[in-house]
Amino acid sequence: MKLRLIALAGVAASALAATPAIAAVEGWYLGFGGGISEQNGIAFNSTTTPAIAGKIPLETGGLALVSVGYKFANNFRLEVESGYSWRDVAPTGGFTGGYSQTKTSLFNVIWDLPLDDRWTFSIGGGIGVGNAYVRATTVTGGTTFDFVRSSDVNFAYQGIAGLTFALAPDLDLFLDYRFRSVLHDNLAPSAYLALSPIRVGNFTEHAGVIGLRWFLTPPPPPPPPPPPPQDASANAARNAAGRARRFISGTSRPGRPGTARRGRPPGGRRWDRAPGRRRGRGSGGCGRPHRGRPGPRRPAR
Repeated sequence: MKLRLIALAGVAASALAATPAIAAVEGWYLGFGGGISEQNGIAFNSTTTPAIAGKIPLETGGLALVSVGYKFANNFRLEVESGYSWRDVAPTGGFTGGYSQTKTSLFNVIWDLPLDDRWTFSIGGGIGVGNAYVRATTVTGGTTFDFVRSSDVNFAYQGIAGLTFALAPDLDLFLDYRFRSVLHDNLAPSAYLALSPIRVGNFTEHAGVIGLRWFLTPPPPPPPPPPPPQDASANAARNAAGRARRFISGTSRPGRPGTARRGRPPGGRRWDRAPGRRRGRGSGGCGRPHRGRPGPRRPAR
């Protein structure tokens, strides 16, 4: 019974150890994501005297991302990402319309921290270049004028934090928070000449992104199935029978069942010959009868 329990426990441990964990593989991948973008108001101020200053209010917009990257065995990822976000100008504070948009090309470095077989926490950041554009309009005397229209290509950066869930060995679902910014320090013209030019400040936004990451490297083959369980009592009986046969035969090699092997015992005599007998036709082993040794002669009378 103890041998059977030990065998069953070993088979169960082997089966658990052979169960594959679903995790992304090392190699190249493509990423696609989208979400919402909440941009902070864009600061502006006129350079004329008297100067005016304020912020251009913006509504919630959208964000789309496409990336190509490589994941290393040490859980670091390097990727190139292109993004596009857009928002409308909120009709408040004297503004009647307009929009803003941001285009970015960033190089990201991300570290994936596995939480279990499926969940991963990711943190990282990226730097690159971005194109920021804004147009804000106002109405004066029933006519719409551009209060400011500005476009600038400048340094861009972002911070990334999120969670990843492995849907399959080569497919991940990710949910990220991103803080994105494009430096914007530009003097832009205005339809109101008394205020022109107007300095426009940096673009900063908070984004929530959900997407898929598809690994192009095929996953490794699954491990072989565990061996079928064996009856420990049957193995023990077979081993005991083999030992008994070897004991009867007098040798370490198993013989034919039910027979004993011919050999010499520890005393040196053969099993199949009676004690005191030698080879040959006679007792001397030379082919002639042995007459024995002559006894002492009798004295002559």
